[in-house]
Amino acid sequence: THFFLRGVNHSPGAEEIIAQLDPDELLTLVEDTSNDYNPRARRVQARGHHLGYVPDYLVNDLDALERAGVVPDVFGERANLPPHPAHYRLLCRIDCEWPLGFVPFRDSRLAPYGNREAA
Repeated sequence: THFFLRGVNHSPGAEEIIAQLDPDELLTLVEDTSNDYNPRARRVQARGHHLGYVPDYLVNDLDALERAGVVPDVFGERANLPPHPAHYRLLCRIDCEWPLGFVPFRDSRLAPYGNREAA
């Protein structure tokens, strides 16, 4: 799965670290239970520095994978330098083996508009 890192503009120094990342550099996922917006949030770090967050619509999948004993790897796949907007600064990739029966993208925010349930 690919995603653009969220909240880059809220992490001082993140853009400088992102600009220095090696292609396909392994990043670190860290639970952020103190996050007021989403206590299940996952921070993405590189070289010991907070860069931003995994989008909320992927958190349910990460929870399910972790409950199944899977540890996903996250890579910085492509850094988009200015003048690209901060919300397109880093394209990330999550790699892992799916456990038997795992169905990704079940978050209601990813359903077609006519099929969405109240979140």
